[in-house]
Amino acid sequence: MASTDLDQFIQTLASLLSISTSQNSTRENPVTENKLRLSPLQMAAIFDEVEKCERLVSEGEDLHAKCQVSGATLLHFAAVNLINGPELIEFFASRGLKVNAKDKNGKEPIHYAIRAKNFAVANELLKRRPGEEKSKNNNLLHFCVSENDLELAKLALESDKETLFAYGELGRNVIHLAAGYADAEMCVWLLGAGADARALSKDGYADSALHYAALNTGHGQEIVAYFVSTLGHDVNAKDDLRFTPLFYALGVENLAAAEILISLGADLKCKLENGENVMHYCIRRNRQKSAKFVHAKEPQLVKQAKADGRSCLHLAAQHADLNLCNWLVHECGVDALAWCTRRQKSVLHYAAGNTRHGKDIISCFVAKFALHLNGRDKNGWTPLRHAFHAENVDAAEELLTLGADSKVKRGADNLNPFCVRLS
Repeated sequence: MASTDLDQFIQTLASLLSISTSQNSTRENPVTENKLRLSPLQMAAIFDEVEKCERLVSEGEDLHAKCQVSGATLLHFAAVNLINGPELIEFFASRGLKVNAKDKNGKEPIHYAIRAKNFAVANELLKRRPGEEKSKNNNLLHFCVSENDLELAKLALESDKETLFAYGELGRNVIHLAAGYADAEMCVWLLGAGADARALSKDGYADSALHYAALNTGHGQEIVAYFVSTLGHDVNAKDDLRFTPLFYALGVENLAAAEILISLGADLKCKLENGENVMHYCIRRNRQKSAKFVHAKEPQLVKQAKADGRSCLHLAAQHADLNLCNWLVHECGVDALAWCTRRQKSVLHYAAGNTRHGKDIISCFVAKFALHLNGRDKNGWTPLRHAFHAENVDAAEELLTLGADSKVKRGADNLNPFCVRLS
């Protein structure tokens, strides 16, 4: 429901039920015509006290009945009760009604409360939201910004100016939430209202608004362009973990944001402190779309090994799935037979520790490339030993099925004690 539609609905409630949306509202001369076809309990939730609602419930009124016109619950109606709203929220919520239930247009009781400027109720509803939603939205302005509802955000800021500068539980303020969840119009309005465009998050990472914009799959392009081209933000700014916004965009496969970041000067050849380039990062996170995107831009990156000698294929075998491994071999030309030079490990050693996809990678690569099932790394461990060490039973079973030797010894030890786990 658009803001204008919600306005109209609340005004309809006001006119039909003779309630005012001002703080001094009183019930006078309620109309007899009930165009919204509300039950007595629904009407009581709007302008009466808890005692009347309790009596109606005891007489058999349905707590879970919704408005036939809007799909609103009793909590939606209680949200516009300017006098007894908080007590009614407690009453209905304690009886199992969900504070984040949506009407037919996707609006929750909190939207009704803010639109009616019933901020005491809105704050009560905000406190009662489920954990993850509550931690993101620490005040009404944070909520409205995260919802990308500019009209409600204006009302929320009007009710409490200090929220413009507040940081939430997760260390983010309104400009971070706007960049991550809203659109450029919201960002422009917040900055015009006084928000700090260059504020960094207080979550231990010191992320900028540009980092959050890179995560925004709906409006990231326009926000990135605004912060870089209009406000002059550094497109290669690093957080405390040395991640640039480009890493963030690739990590969630937000290729539209990645594209504009690159067009504005993002460095595709930058590396993290551990020596990973952007291709390594995409592979380690099993982001095949991002990996293909990067390869089209910088084909040489796939040929670079990490400082410890692991190739892109070794990383994929360790962290990604079979599709990504096959793409690296068949489309990018990565050598399936190459061993990690420093650790003396093959693809099988790394796949053996991959609990989600190792079995499929082992099965395919042994069949296609006749990889050595009992090859030893520099510590004398075979792929089977790595599988047991990772408690990767599926990979261990596949290796044994393909002919891995459970009697291979490392010093005086063999793998028979580990094999008991498979029996």
